[in-house]
Amino acid sequence: MEIIEFQPDHLARLQVQEEQSLDISNALDNAEAIKAASAGAWSAVEGDAVLGCIGVFRTAENRMTAWGLLGRMGAINFFKVHQRVRNFLEAQQAPIRIEATVFHGHAPAHQWMDKLGFVLETPEGMRGYMPDGGTCDLYAYVKGASDAPKV
Repeated sequence: MEIIEFQPDHLARLQVQEEQSLDISNALDNAEAIKAASAGAWSAVEGDAVLGCIGVFRTAENRMTAWGLLGRMGAINFFKVHQRVRNFLEAQQAPIRIEATVFHGHAPAHQWMDKLGFVLETPEGMRGYMPDGGTCDLYAYVKGASDAPKV
């Protein structure tokens, strides 16, 4: 597996986890806009198969929103994706806030956010956040803010 620059057609070749089925339909409709707006975006590929797409949008000078759509992949490939994201986070200059939303019931995504050093900011969830009215949770990775926990 290798991690390469994201291209809009990668989304059409990605078989996402069931928990992300709403996200992929929205992303497919906006693939070109996602590419144009991303401050950085990458795809995990193995041959012709796309295993995942991840990236960030810059929303302010010191604030970003992370996005990710992942298919099922083995532990070794997931570790490579995790390391790529971890390296990106560590390379960011303080102060920086990176936010990510996670489907409320998607336990593996919650575990990954924790391993990356993101902090859950909405333990009760954000009801009605999803297009279908479902609940998401907000996580934040904060580096260098005077009142932020050290990550």
